[in-house]
Amino acid sequence: MHLHSMSDASPPMLRESAAGIDVDALVTAHGRDVFRAAFRVSGDGAQAEDIQQTVFIRLLEKPPRQAVDNWKSYLCAMAIRAAIDELRRSQRWQRLT
Repeated sequence: MHLHSMSDASPPMLRESAAGIDVDALVTAHGRDVFRAAFRVSGDGAQAEDIQQTVFIRLLEKPPRQAVDNWKSYLCAMAIRAAIDELRRSQRWQRLT
């Protein structure tokens, strides 16, 4: 699923919950950058897409409390942290099996 289809299908109440943030515009403007940031860490396209979606879902669920000066940097940092978290989960799982 691509983010554009995800955001188009989002109920209006989710978009409004982002404290006035136009998430659709952020997806359009920075979605590719978020994907690239996640891909640089994970090296996996499917996983990078999942992380990309996770970033924007988290933004809808919990918008930043303060004004964001640079959305690209903010969103890419979220993607990098999420990708690192996913790598750590994967490594822990591999050690257990």
